[in-house]
Amino acid sequence: MATEYIEPEQALALIAKLGLHVRDEGLLFSALARPAAGMFGVDAYPTFAEKAAALMSSVAQNHALFDGNKRTALYLTFIFIRLNGYDITFTNDEAFEFVIDVAQSRMDLGEIAQVLAAHIRPVDARG
Repeated sequence: MATEYIEPEQALALIAKLGLHVRDEGLLFSALARPAAGMFGVDAYPTFAEKAAALMSSVAQNHALFDGNKRTALYLTFIFIRLNGYDITFTNDEAFEFVIDVAQSRMDLGEIAQVLAAHIRPVDARG
């Protein structure tokens, strides 16, 4: 199954829905493009968890918004995960602590991917 990515227009609409404002579209669009990065036909982030980690860390750390960068990082990452047929099993407290660690660079990309992989489950096809 091909990975679905969040388009810039979708992200802008989602951010507006949250009542937040973009400070630098270039930084936001760069963060959105990172999960799909590759060279010579080789993905920079070969696993789905690595792609999700790349998105989360970039949105949280690029500071493309005036306020709400961590909230937006969680929101966009969870949407990305759901868009690709998965669900996330974090509690609110776990998600809060996790995104703080990501935003403050307490975890490298591999560690972020490991945490996400442990909390990603396929959506039940029955509903």
